[in-house]
Amino acid sequence: MPSYKLVYFNARGQAEVSRLLFKVSGKPFEDVRLDAEKGDWPGEWKAKTPFGQLPILIVDGKTIGQSKAVGRYLAREFNLAGKSNWDQARVDMIIDAFDDIGGEVYKFTVEKDAAKKVNFFHHPSANPTNTFHSRVGGVEREVQQRNAAPSSRLLGKHSQGEQGRQGLLRRRRSDLGRPRSR
Repeated sequence: MPSYKLVYFNARGQAEVSRLLFKVSGKPFEDVRLDAEKGDWPGEWKAKTPFGQLPILIVDGKTIGQSKAVGRYLAREFNLAGKSNWDQARVDMIIDAFDDIGGEVYKFTVEKDAAKKVNFFHHPSANPTNTFHSRVGGVEREVQQRNAAPSSRLLGKHSQGEQGRQGLLRRRRSDLGRPRSR
C-alpha cells in the first residue's frame, strides 16, 4: 500500500476535498497541517513544492501539487471518480464550479464592509457581479437532475464531486456562523 502525506495549512481550504476522499476511502494518510504563525511556512516546505504553494500530496516520496490535481488523482486511486470519461467530465465540471464558488466565498471572508457581508449570500441583486448564487444553484440543479435516475447518478455517496459539495456546504455554514447539520 502506498504511503500518503497531505501537506496544507491548519485549515480546511484547498485540501479539504482530499482529506474527505481519504476519509471515505478508509485509506490511511499523514495529515500535515502547517501553522504559518509559528513559522512552519514557508520554512522547509516551500522548497519541496512544485510551484511554491500548498497543498501538496507526497506519495511514496513523489510530490504532486495543485489541489484539484491531487483530488482527481486520489479519486481515481480510490475508485471514486466517474466510471466513464463522460461521467468524469461531469464530475470535473462540478469540481470546477466549486472552485468558482470558493472564490466568491473568499471575497466574502475578506470583505470589511459589514453591510455588504449581510447582503452577500441573501440578496444576489445587491451584488450583480457575485456569481455565488448562480453557481450554487447550477450545481444543485445539475446534481438533482442527474441523481433523479439511479442509472445516471452524477455524484455517488462517496464520489469526488459529492465530497467537494459537502465540504463547500460545511465551509459556507461556518463562514456564515450557522451551525452545521449532522
